[in-house]
Amino acid sequence: MKNSKTAIVSKKSKKAIEPSEAKSVKVSNSALSEADIRKKANEIIHQRIERGEPGTEENDWIEAEKYFSKLEN
Repeated sequence: MKNSKTAIVSKKSKKAIEPSEAKSVKVSNSALSEADIRKKANEIIHQRIERGEPGTEENDWIEAEKYFSKLEN
């Protein structure tokens, strides 16, 4: 698998979301792909925006990684 990071684009804000490189949760499931994390991060972003909660797209990415990490345990 390539080590390239692909930006996610939020539909509402039209801002690029870069995956966190400094703080990342390790997920051991090799079947889990960056696309899976990207999809969950976008879901988290839209839910957060709908609730009017503050936050960053980087933290949404980290929360998506944590979501899959919890599924592993």
